Amino acid sequence: MGFNSAFKGLNDKRPGMKKEKRLGVHETPNVAAWNVRSVGNKESELAEEIKIKGINVAVISETKKNLKGTKMIGNYTMLYSGVSQKTRAQSGVALIINQKWTFRITNYSFVNDRIITVRLKTNRGHIAIIGVYAPEEGREEETRRFYRQLQKEVDKYNNSDGLIIAGDLNARVGNQPIANVVGTFGEECVKRNGQTLREFASFNDFKIDNTFFQKKKRNSQIYMECSRI
Repeated sequence: MGFNSAFKGLNDKRPGMKKEKRLGVHETPNVAAWNVRSVGNKESELAEEIKIKGINVAVISETKKNLKGTKMIGNYTMLYSGVSQKTRAQSGVALIINQKWTFRITNYSFVNDRIITVRLKTNRGHIAIIGVYAPEEGREEETRRFYRQLQKEVDKYNNSDGLIIAGDLNARVGNQPIANVVGTFGEECVKRNGQTLREFASFNDFKIDNTFFQKKKRNSQIYMECSRI
């Protein structure tokens, strides 16, 4: 399933979409992503790890946490989005935000159990973070719905907003470069989810950041960050 089939019925172009002027170094939050394979009672442990690593906003995927809401974990705010209480939780996504950036939240949205968003105020405008947990390879219909919804969320933000999409995108995008979109540090193979992500990033003028630097092999295929800041 390619990007074009996933987005059939949406506008073919996004008029006037431009990269935002680069934000000041100290005004861009340090964002990281983890797949925790169920958050369970790991919340305090996660907050401590985030503190040690100096992370401002952490995207937590596969939380397997039911319902939607907010809660305090020490000096951090957790926004979580999952399925209903009566449904077995198999996905789930959350944002854990430190106190400095919690005070800068202008709005947030629990989109569904795979997408959550937050918009933050900086001294030079706004930056939006979309936390995601994409369907696994082979779930074509679910992947199609995921990217259609993700595109709708992207389209909600102003062209002047900085935008980061981070989380477990379950995609192998390969190492064949696309200028300013895909770098040379991906895996050799490209699978269907990876091709869809390549097309999505190209369509939106996003940079798949973790294909532009060397990383540990075990982290090379899953955790990705797309941005236009």
